[in-house]
Formats: sequence, C-alpha cells, structure tokens
Amino acid sequence: MQRSFFTDSDVVNIAKSLIGNFLFSNVDGVLTGGAITEPEAYRGHQDLAMEKHLL
Repeated sequence: MQRSFFTDSDVVNIAKSLIGNFLFSNVDGVLTGGAITEPEAYRGHQDLAMEKHLL
C-alpha cells in the first residue's frame, strides 16, 4: 500500500479500502493470516462509539 493510504484523514474511507485485502504475520516462523472482511472505523472524540472506549 502507498504511504498516503496511512495518512488519509477519512477513517471510513480507509476502513472501506481495507475490505478484501489480506493481512499476514510471521512470528517465530509461524505464518498466519487472512482476509479483512469487517474493519472498524472510529473518528476519535467526534465518534460517540469511540468515547465509550476512552472511559
């Protein structure tokens, strides 16, 4: 992904763009991964759902 993808201020746009992409990790030689199907997007203090996480 381009560096600009990670600096986009529209978190909803970022979440939508992640759908269908794959994420992999390799920890101690064990490869795991899968498709991103349900990303979440929070707009910080502007998002009432996020405020509950900050309490």
